[in-house]
Amino acid sequence: MKYKIESDDPLAEKKYSPVRGIIKKYSDRVIFCPTYTCPSRCDFCFRKNMVNGKNGKLSKDEMAAAIDYIKKDKTIREVILSGGDPLFLPPKILSDILKRLSAIPHIKLLRVHTRIPVTLPSRITKKMAAILRRATPLWIIIHINHPKEITPQFKKAVAIFTTAGIPLLSQSVLLRGINDDVDTLKKLFYSLVDLAIKPYYLHQCDPARGTKKYWVPIKKGKKIMRQLRKKISGICLPTYVQDSPHRGKTRQQPAR
Repeated sequence: MKYKIESDDPLAEKKYSPVRGIIKKYSDRVIFCPTYTCPSRCDFCFRKNMVNGKNGKLSKDEMAAAIDYIKKDKTIREVILSGGDPLFLPPKILSDILKRLSAIPHIKLLRVHTRIPVTLPSRITKKMAAILRRATPLWIIIHINHPKEITPQFKKAVAIFTTAGIPLLSQSVLLRGINDDVDTLKKLFYSLVDLAIKPYYLHQCDPARGTKKYWVPIKKGKKIMRQLRKKISGICLPTYVQDSPHRGKTRQQPAR
């Protein structure tokens, strides 16, 4: 799929949101955004027009309605906590959400998507790790795009998670002029694996408003992945994907 226009809702999430904070596009999993607040406003973020606005937090009633939706839909086995950034929530609220989700019998897996280890690593503490560790089998997916984001503070935050036994994945966005070359991505993926973080997804930049300057042609992205495949091992190599408004993620597999 080739982008033509930018959009305030590039993935058509409003269409798939039965209640505020819930996005249901897949049969067995749901995205749950308990907050739309974040310590940063990334220029390439596909939800940037929703983040840090005046209605950034779900009310108690909205939170209850979102969790009730998950309880009632027994086809859901996996909850993806997103936002905003779920780790920007106060620890007490985060703990309460995880307890309530973990108590739902048909929920077998929780995922927490976060950029906090990059943007506000001091927020990652042993107390937070303990809260996360007590939840239903839980994975953390760290959003990181460039090796320069792997700072000593980032490494310290990651070490808190790994010491607690929390499995870590990463996802990155392919960005023109920032990381759209083999050497930069190779260094990033090697550095992540060195910290026990498995590179999971490399995303084509979503066509949110104001992001056209970051778009990389799919053809170039496939070429980069083809070259990376020859240079690094499978454990270091993420899956290259493009999000579609109605079909979800489409793998962009380069020809060998």
